[in-house]
Amino acid sequence: MRRALALLLALAACREAPRPDESKAPRNVVVVGPSPGFTVIMGSFTAPRDVRYHDAHCLAVPTQDGAEPVSANAGRVEAWVVGGAILGHVERNGDGVYQAAVRTVLAPGTRLAGNIPGSADVPAHRFRTPATVPTAVRREAPAAGFTARAAEGLAVRWSGGSASHVTLTLTLEPAGGRGAGLLVTCAAPAAPGAFTIPAAALAAAPEGATTARLALAATGRAREGDYALDVVLVGGDDAEVRGSFTR
Repeated sequence: MRRALALLLALAACREAPRPDESKAPRNVVVVGPSPGFTVIMGSFTAPRDVRYHDAHCLAVPTQDGAEPVSANAGRVEAWVVGGAILGHVERNGDGVYQAAVRTVLAPGTRLAGNIPGSADVPAHRFRTPATVPTAVRREAPAAGFTARAAEGLAVRWSGGSASHVTLTLTLEPAGGRGAGLLVTCAAPAAPGAFTIPAAALAAAPEGATTARLALAATGRAREGDYALDVVLVGGDDAEVRGSFTR
């Protein structure tokens, strides 16, 4: 009997661990943003209470006077070059934001890794898959002055670049930026060259939102369950385009 029990325990220990759920976009994201003169390290750790829309590619959260919800506490987040030194670290500041800049320039093709020490709010996670610095993509649509309609969603097109993904950030808010709004962030696979931000995401915008801002950025993504390490190119002449929002 004892031998049989020992065998069962050994077999249980050897079973493959369950695959993490990747049916919805990750809520815990470490962002490294290379630019020509410096690199920004950021973190976005979204509490379930702040989610207004969530699907396989997109996550929407409310804004108030242009500010996002306070990030959950994930401890001191680190990023480093694979095979090299620590790039830098960032901790949540007094406003509940993860953001720091380091005087390091990252060339395309550089591979990065990261670590989230975690807390009671965010479980710890160390990335085993590296994310790669991409080359830029070019926005093809929409053009400046576009109209985002909640009933239709918003079609976006791009071309070029070496990214695995393209990060689309759509901000819907009242004129002047004061009041309640919505921030929709989507990480779309880059290869198709097109993605439509779902109508259901736009429909989550509060009454009074009339303006729209869309930012598009080439992204090298390492996805592991409810965590992602995103290398997002910062800046660019056509990085942001402005339009209007209607229901």
